[in-house]
Amino acid sequence: MNQMQSISGKITMQIAAFTIRLNTVFLLVGIILPLTAQFDIRQLDPPASFEAEFGLTFTGINDLNGDGHYELVVGSPIDSVNGIYAAGRVYVVSGTTGAVIFTIESPNPEVFGLFGRHVAKSDDTNNDGFDDIIVAACKENHSEIDDAGRAYLFSGDDGSLLHTFISVEPAMAEIWYDSPICGVSDVNSDDAGDVAIGIKLGSTK
Repeated sequence: MNQMQSISGKITMQIAAFTIRLNTVFLLVGIILPLTAQFDIRQLDPPASFEAEFGLTFTGINDLNGDGHYELVVGSPIDSVNGIYAAGRVYVVSGTTGAVIFTIESPNPEVFGLFGRHVAKSDDTNNDGFDDIIVAACKENHSEIDDAGRAYLFSGDDGSLLHTFISVEPAMAEIWYDSPICGVSDVNSDDAGDVAIGIKLGSTK
């Protein structure tokens, strides 16, 4: 489960839960009052293809559409894209209504690339006032190495590509399939968020 605190005037807790094979994501929205708790479950109808594993990974992200509430970034790594099986896709949905704000697809779609196997929020990396989105495509090929994997950084404003991360030792990498990705606070004093990527072997650039 992933908890997101609303920035409305009420003490509100939003909890996103998921079931993988049913491709279903639920928003459990609760207003916490003294000695009472009221909850409203909202189901996000999966826009993904059947058994796309919509909701396998997800994270909350700060308000992107100006409604004052957190949004949800949902990975769908087995989603087919333009006929490419399991290329994967990521959905950014409203935390208020569940409507899709925009989708993100891999710049290098390929069969079983698993784009969206991991998703994470990054603090604003390009100083546009919006948090950004990190996505792992753990089975994409590069440098003539199968399954070397990539990770991408996208703008939280419009989903445009900001940066691509690959291993400098792709033959050893086995990169990102079960390894974490996350955003971290500014570590190099450039007034922008940074990115941390887990890798089993090798190093990244």
